[in-house]
Amino acid sequence: MKDTSVISVVTPIYNGAPFIKDAYDCLCRQSYNRWEWVVVDDGSTDETQEQMREIGKNDKRISYTHQHNSGAAKLPRDRAVYQAKGSFILPLDIDDLIDDSYLEQMFSRMQETSADIVYPKMVFIDKPSGNVTKILPVANFDTSQVYEGRQLVKETMPDWNIGCNGGLYRKQVWSNLLYWPEEHEPIWVYSDEVDERHYLLQAKRVAFANACYFYQNHDQSITHQVSAKRFHILKTNGQLLDLAKEEFGRHSEEYRRANLKVFYGWRSMMAYYLKHHHKLTDADGQIQIDLQKTFNSIDPTMLSRKERLKFLNLTNGRLLQILFAIKYRPSWLLEKLMQRLSTNYHR
Repeated sequence: MKDTSVISVVTPIYNGAPFIKDAYDCLCRQSYNRWEWVVVDDGSTDETQEQMREIGKNDKRISYTHQHNSGAAKLPRDRAVYQAKGSFILPLDIDDLIDDSYLEQMFSRMQETSADIVYPKMVFIDKPSGNVTKILPVANFDTSQVYEGRQLVKETMPDWNIGCNGGLYRKQVWSNLLYWPEEHEPIWVYSDEVDERHYLLQAKRVAFANACYFYQNHDQSITHQVSAKRFHILKTNGQLLDLAKEEFGRHSEEYRRANLKVFYGWRSMMAYYLKHHHKLTDADGQIQIDLQKTFNSIDPTMLSRKERLKFLNLTNGRLLQILFAIKYRPSWLLEKLMQRLSTNYHR
């Protein structure tokens, strides 16, 4: 039975033993004490299970479940939401932290604005050095306003202008998007990014609080590991493009920005593929298929002149001079295009 005063902090975890104590301690320091911590372990092979069970013995606010590995954070997170007793959901990744008044500030802002979602100030920390590398929302974004969720979708593409990690949600916002206990479609590593846009589309009112969510970049993060799973972002971006087309139309600003996100994602993953190809041989065929499919989905007519130069990889100053000198000889331009049409040729 749901408790209308409890915030359910939900955490998917996989081999997160080094971070458990810090995450638990930051919850115990919260000035708002009506919370539960729902943790779903996605098949950890380290000491996660032992540590969580030990904590749970002495704190009845802890709910811990161990399941077989699903390969992505979405399924264990959705399972945690499914098990949550509170009316409010707050996702907390095991390797991130929140300040001591976080829950109080977020809940107070939700009560004040009657919002469906409240987003925090997201502070990106480089863990080895402790330096702040980025803060969201961006400096020129007005956090004093209450927005309709649809208004904010464009603020998530091609780059995030707002920070969505650690948001406080009314549980109803999640209810139609839970993939557990039954899978309705393939789950990718970045599937939760598509979900976040769906949450915004469902939300009538979205507000922002000054509470700080500390996103910690470290060597154990998937973004620092060479893995074929990194290319799942191509599938996610394709889903976002389809979503923007369906919800806003091909001539919308949202669709233009989604097209730009697909474009930048493709360029980034092409560079990643060329740099790490020798470590990705087992997945080489699928990666090439995904890169080609992504390339074909880009609409170059929606790119600016500068972006089109990037599209052809014509950003090298010396190469531009050569092309200008030969008055853009078609054979040279064709070669640049072929580098994009065929990943084998490019390599």
